[in-house]
Amino acid sequence: MYNRASASATHGATLMPRSRVIEGDVEQGYLVTIVRHRSTTCRERGCAELAQITAVPSAHSAIRFIRVSIRTCHVFGMTPREQRRAVEWSETGWVQALGMLLNGDPTAFTVVLANGDIAEWSVRPVAYLSLTPCKHATSSK
Repeated sequence: MYNRASASATHGATLMPRSRVIEGDVEQGYLVTIVRHRSTTCRERGCAELAQITAVPSAHSAIRFIRVSIRTCHVFGMTPREQRRAVEWSETGWVQALGMLLNGDPTAFTVVLANGDIAEWSVRPVAYLSLTPCKHATSSK
């Protein structure tokens, strides 16, 4: 069996563990996801495709991100009715969504596309751990 103490005594060397000191802070953020589901009738696994996932620092920036994305999503091929709903949400409906986020609740906006697919923008509050190496830390070789 290998023993560090006996090995270092025999060879006259001290083995130092390589370690780095890392500081961490728990921060509040918001996870924004944009998902496109194939259709409302799809029963297979893998019917959804993740279009984008983004972490933002505030509820206001999360809502702003969704509003901009919704206004530019005409490339998805929304029906005229869904286009009106999307514009209405991006002009006034976001206020309720912001209130939900500030209360710690997730929120989402969904539209049905002309081909039957579904586009969904969702935001949920998350706590995440931000890690940074200490500047005063040195590593041993």
